[in-house]
Amino acid sequence: SNPLKLQHQEKITPSRSFLDSLVSISYLTNGLTSLERFPISFKTQFSGHCFHHVVLGVYCNGRYGSLGMSRRPDLMDKPLTHRTLGELVADFESSYKRYQHTLKKVKIGLYVPHDPHVFQPIEWKHLVLNAARLGPQEMRKELEKHGRDMRMK
Repeated sequence: SNPLKLQHQEKITPSRSFLDSLVSISYLTNGLTSLERFPISFKTQFSGHCFHHVVLGVYCNGRYGSLGMSRRPDLMDKPLTHRTLGELVADFESSYKRYQHTLKKVKIGLYVPHDPHVFQPIEWKHLVLNAARLGPQEMRKELEKHGRDMRMK
Protein backbone atom coordinates (compact mmCIF):
# COMPACT_ATOMS: atom_id res chain seq x y z
CA SER A 1 0.00 0.00 0.00
CA ASN A 2 1.08 3.56 -0.62
CA PRO A 3 2.03 5.42 2.57
CA LEU A 4 1.32 8.83 0.98
CA LYS A 5 -2.00 8.06 -0.68
CA LEU A 6 -4.77 10.27 0.64
CA GLN A 7 -7.67 8.71 -1.21
CA HIS A 8 -8.28 6.11 -3.90
CA GLN A 9 -7.76 8.11 -7.09
CA GLU A 10 -5.34 7.66 -9.95
CA LYS A 11 -4.19 11.28 -9.76
CA ILE A 12 -4.36 13.32 -6.60
CA THR A 13 -3.99 17.07 -6.99
CA PRO A 14 -3.10 19.32 -4.06
CA SER A 15 -6.18 19.24 -1.88
CA ARG A 16 -8.01 22.34 -0.82
CA SER A 17 -6.84 21.83 2.77
CA PHE A 18 -3.18 21.78 1.67
CA LEU A 19 -3.65 25.01 -0.28
CA ASP A 20 -5.61 26.56 2.59
CA SER A 21 -2.78 25.64 4.97
CA LEU A 22 -0.24 27.37 2.72
CA VAL A 23 -2.35 30.52 2.58
CA SER A 24 -2.75 30.38 6.39
CA ILE A 25 0.98 29.89 6.93
CA SER A 26 1.69 32.80 4.58
CA TYR A 27 -0.77 35.00 6.47
CA LEU A 28 0.62 34.01 9.88
CA THR A 29 4.19 34.75 8.77
CA ASN A 30 3.42 38.13 7.11
CA GLY A 31 4.96 40.03 10.02
CA LEU A 32 8.25 38.13 9.74
CA THR A 33 9.69 40.32 7.01
CA SER A 34 13.13 38.67 7.22
CA LEU A 35 11.47 35.34 6.30
CA GLU A 36 10.89 35.02 2.56
CA ARG A 37 8.16 32.52 1.59
CA PHE A 38 7.56 30.78 -1.75
CA PRO A 39 5.53 27.75 -2.91
CA ILE A 40 7.21 24.47 -3.84
CA SER A 41 5.18 21.70 -5.44
CA PHE A 42 6.29 18.15 -6.10
CA LYS A 43 4.93 15.54 -8.47
CA THR A 44 5.92 12.00 -7.57
CA GLN A 45 5.11 8.54 -8.88
CA PHE A 46 4.39 5.36 -6.94
CA SER A 47 3.18 2.10 -8.50
CA GLY A 48 2.28 3.85 -11.75
CA HIS A 49 0.18 6.52 -10.04
CA CYS A 50 1.05 10.23 -9.78
CA PHE A 51 0.79 12.26 -6.58
CA HIS A 52 1.13 15.98 -5.88
CA HIS A 53 2.33 17.71 -2.72
CA VAL A 54 2.79 21.41 -1.92
CA VAL A 55 4.85 23.05 0.82
CA LEU A 56 5.83 26.62 1.57
CA GLY A 57 9.56 27.08 1.06
CA VAL A 58 11.19 29.59 3.39
CA TYR A 59 14.47 31.52 3.21
CA CYS A 60 16.05 33.45 6.08
CA ASN A 61 19.62 34.49 6.96
CA GLY A 62 21.14 32.55 4.07
CA ARG A 63 19.33 29.27 4.80
CA TYR A 64 16.38 27.43 3.25
CA GLY A 65 13.70 25.34 4.95
CA SER A 66 9.97 24.62 4.57
CA LEU A 67 6.61 24.69 6.32
CA GLY A 68 3.72 22.47 5.32
CA MET A 69 1.34 19.63 6.00
CA SER A 70 1.85 15.90 5.56
CA ARG A 71 1.18 12.71 7.43
CA ARG A 72 4.93 12.11 7.10
CA PRO A 73 7.08 14.41 9.27
CA ASP A 74 9.95 14.39 6.77
CA LEU A 75 7.64 15.66 4.00
CA MET A 76 6.52 18.92 5.61
CA ASP A 77 8.58 21.09 7.96
CA LYS A 78 12.29 21.26 7.15
CA PRO A 79 14.53 23.35 9.42
CA LEU A 80 16.34 26.43 8.10
CA THR A 81 19.61 24.51 7.66
CA HIS A 82 19.90 24.06 3.88
CA ARG A 83 22.50 26.36 2.31
CA THR A 84 20.88 26.21 -1.15
CA LEU A 85 17.49 25.61 -2.70
CA GLY A 86 19.04 22.58 -4.41
CA GLU A 87 19.92 21.07 -1.02
CA LEU A 88 16.36 21.59 0.23
CA VAL A 89 14.80 19.90 -2.82
CA ALA A 90 17.36 17.05 -2.60
CA ASP A 91 16.29 16.54 1.04
CA PHE A 92 12.66 16.21 -0.08
CA GLU A 93 13.67 13.83 -2.87
CA SER A 94 15.48 11.52 -0.44
CA SER A 95 12.43 11.61 1.86
CA TYR A 96 10.17 10.61 -1.05
CA LYS A 97 12.54 7.74 -1.90
CA ARG A 98 12.09 6.34 1.62
CA TYR A 99 8.41 5.83 0.68
CA GLN A 100 9.26 4.37 -2.76
CA HIS A 101 8.12 7.53 -4.56
CA THR A 102 10.07 8.75 -7.59
CA LEU A 103 10.34 12.51 -8.02
CA LYS A 104 9.01 13.47 -11.45
CA LYS A 105 8.58 17.24 -11.38
CA VAL A 106 9.35 20.21 -9.11
CA LYS A 107 7.70 23.62 -9.42
CA ILE A 108 9.07 26.63 -7.57
CA GLY A 109 7.07 29.84 -7.27
CA LEU A 110 8.18 33.37 -6.52
CA TYR A 111 8.28 35.04 -3.11
CA VAL A 112 4.87 35.69 -1.54
CA PRO A 113 4.45 39.42 -0.67
CA HIS A 114 4.37 40.32 3.04
CA ASP A 115 1.72 43.05 2.75
CA PRO A 116 -1.71 41.42 3.24
CA HIS A 117 -3.43 44.46 1.67
CA VAL A 118 -1.69 44.13 -1.68
CA PHE A 119 -3.63 41.95 -4.08
CA GLN A 120 -1.05 39.99 -5.97
CA PRO A 121 -1.75 36.44 -7.15
CA ILE A 122 0.70 33.82 -5.89
CA GLU A 123 3.09 32.78 -8.64
CA TRP A 124 2.97 29.00 -8.20
CA LYS A 125 5.25 27.80 -10.98
CA HIS A 126 7.88 30.30 -12.03
CA LEU A 127 10.37 27.44 -12.44
CA VAL A 128 9.24 23.98 -13.62
CA LEU A 129 11.81 21.18 -13.60
CA ASN A 130 11.35 17.69 -15.01
CA ALA A 131 13.48 15.65 -12.59
CA ALA A 132 13.60 12.54 -14.79
CA ARG A 133 14.80 14.44 -17.84
CA LEU A 134 17.33 16.71 -16.12
CA GLY A 135 19.16 14.42 -13.71
CA PRO A 136 20.42 15.42 -10.26
CA GLN A 137 23.32 17.70 -11.26
CA GLU A 138 21.33 19.73 -13.78
CA MET A 139 18.40 19.96 -11.31
CA ARG A 140 20.69 21.31 -8.59
CA LYS A 141 22.25 23.80 -11.03
CA GLU A 142 18.82 25.12 -12.12
CA LEU A 143 17.55 25.32 -8.52
CA GLU A 144 20.63 27.17 -7.33
CA LYS A 145 20.37 29.64 -10.22
CA HIS A 146 16.67 30.22 -9.40
CA GLY A 147 17.51 30.69 -5.70
CA ARG A 148 20.12 33.33 -6.58
CA ASP A 149 17.70 35.07 -8.97
CA MET A 150 14.97 35.20 -6.28
CA ARG A 151 17.36 36.70 -3.71
CA MET A 152 18.37 39.43 -6.17
CA LYS A 153 14.76 40.69 -6.48
